[in-house]
Amino acid sequence: MSTSHIRARAALALASTLALLMAGCDGGAEAASVPAPGEFVTETLANGTTLVRHGPLDELPVTHVLEPDLVLGELDAPEEEHFSQVSGLSVDSRGQIHVLDLAARHVRVFGPDGAWLRTLSRAGEGPGEIQSGNALLHDAEDLLWVHDASRRALMALDREGREVGSAPAPVLGMAPTSRVMQGLDGRFHELTRIADPITAGSQSSGLVETSGQMALLSSTPGGQRGDTLFLSPISNRLYMAGEEGRQIMVTVPAQSSFYGALDPEGHLWTSAGHGRVGEFGLVKMTLAGDTLLRVEAAVERPRVDQADHREWAERIGSTEILRHLPESGPTISGIVADDQGRIWVERAGGRPPLSEHAEDDGPAGTVWDVFDGEGRWMGGVRSGPTLVTVTRPVRIRDGAMYGISRGEMNEERVVRMPIPELSPPG
Repeated sequence: MSTSHIRARAALALASTLALLMAGCDGGAEAASVPAPGEFVTETLANGTTLVRHGPLDELPVTHVLEPDLVLGELDAPEEEHFSQVSGLSVDSRGQIHVLDLAARHVRVFGPDGAWLRTLSRAGEGPGEIQSGNALLHDAEDLLWVHDASRRALMALDREGREVGSAPAPVLGMAPTSRVMQGLDGRFHELTRIADPITAGSQSSGLVETSGQMALLSSTPGGQRGDTLFLSPISNRLYMAGEEGRQIMVTVPAQSSFYGALDPEGHLWTSAGHGRVGEFGLVKMTLAGDTLLRVEAAVERPRVDQADHREWAERIGSTEILRHLPESGPTISGIVADDQGRIWVERAGGRPPLSEHAEDDGPAGTVWDVFDGEGRWMGGVRSGPTLVTVTRPVRIRDGAMYGISRGEMNEERVVRMPIPELSPPG
């Protein structure tokens, strides 16, 4: 299928689904009614898409708290556990934890008990060597793939660290952490923003409204680039400062972003409508662009700390911009799919109260709303330690969540947290 056909098909599917949803919202009190907390309504739209509408999730308590049973990187740990900047994290079928350090440019392997086993690769430009590694993943055959931004490629390493395969990177960029994913057919995928050009010199300073479209780019281990799947239109606000010829642009804080993950069946889950359609939404689709399921919920946008806004405005040297900054932020901060097909949606800002079933009432941590593959809410989960999720990876497999937290001296730690049994309420 050609790129243009993929683009047209995906755009048409998204447009028709959004139109139906907007029509439903204007179609009377019954269509616009919000289910009670803990309840949901399932509908089938005219285009065949299943819509699952949940009641207010922020009125439901956290049902489980995840606490680490393994921590790597504490201050008094052996040297092998000291990490500078973790840019990649993956776990194989044996429970061995692979940690990619951006500064050290190698991969350290730890056993399920936390013992250091070996170090793979090293800094360099030769076969099996790493220049700017910013992602790790294991494929279905337990082969380790390293995404190297400088090489603009992924390379496969065997257990001894020898390079045994390669593939072009889906997205060419130098981000500290790549969100590359692999589908059932072995293709690699990554979300990216294709921005409309900003006209140079259109203004010397102030707010700049930008537009574009999110897209899923792909490549194959055989070296071919795949079709482009165009997704949701997006817009962002930037602030331009400085004199002509020496201008800088910074992103305005507290804006919605776009997230996605591939589930074990090869479906793509994304945040819906870039935060514009409903306060909290997900879309499940095929890699051909066919929308299968939409999940929506009533979630109040978290209020933004105005002190943070003032500090940001002072850093860029413009307090005038304060009147343009939003008073509330997005509702979603990330999406992760686990090996059981559950979708973990990181909730931005705050947390609901703990339920009587949760044992801890400590610091906020990171809160996740968990859904099954049919869009049913399975519970609210909070990680005991707050995870660094914006620029660091999170992995969930074999009944545990793996992520990056920071210690008292801001040192980076790899944590493993067992996950209790989750099931839909009622």
